[in-house]
Amino acid sequence: SLPYHVRPYRYSTMKLEYVPNTSAVGHLDCRPFMIEVAWNYCQLVLSSSLRRGLIEQTLGALAIEIVLKSYNSVVVGNAGQLTERYQFQVPSGVKVPNKHNLVALADLLRPDIRQYLIEPLDEEVLQENQDAFSNSRYYYEATAPQSSSVGAMRLAVKMICKTLLLYKQRGCSDRFVAAFDVNAVFFTY
Repeated sequence: SLPYHVRPYRYSTMKLEYVPNTSAVGHLDCRPFMIEVAWNYCQLVLSSSLRRGLIEQTLGALAIEIVLKSYNSVVVGNAGQLTERYQFQVPSGVKVPNKHNLVALADLLRPDIRQYLIEPLDEEVLQENQDAFSNSRYYYEATAPQSSSVGAMRLAVKMICKTLLLYKQRGCSDRFVAAFDVNAVFFTY
């Protein structure tokens, strides 16, 4: 079954709703300011008429990195405030040589969260962009990739929508979370 469905409204108007199954996701600590920052990076590209492939790919990869890290971060300052501060924590006993590698960060997720957040087709996008932030951010260098894709940005938007949907369902009262229209964003980008 698809993670969205169409609900009829009066006068034959239809409304699409994004409703992935969240029932298998266990306890969740919300990190709303991290997700807002990830969304801000996406918005820099999505709201601009300027299209530069490697910039879009780099900022998409950065947004994915932030979302993935949010699931393994703890509050270290401004607890409960709009500008909460966090610190990424690698689970004990695990070595991560590159904390920007998207595949390595995805591997740190709890199985229930990984299964919810990353669908099988998303794995390919993660593989293709696993080092995009590190390799593409200085795109004027000779070693920078010569081509790019929109896959990282699309996956970033999808992961942000899925994360914020979880936060809403779990009762997160953060203003950004409450104001974010998951359906509008998911079906627009």
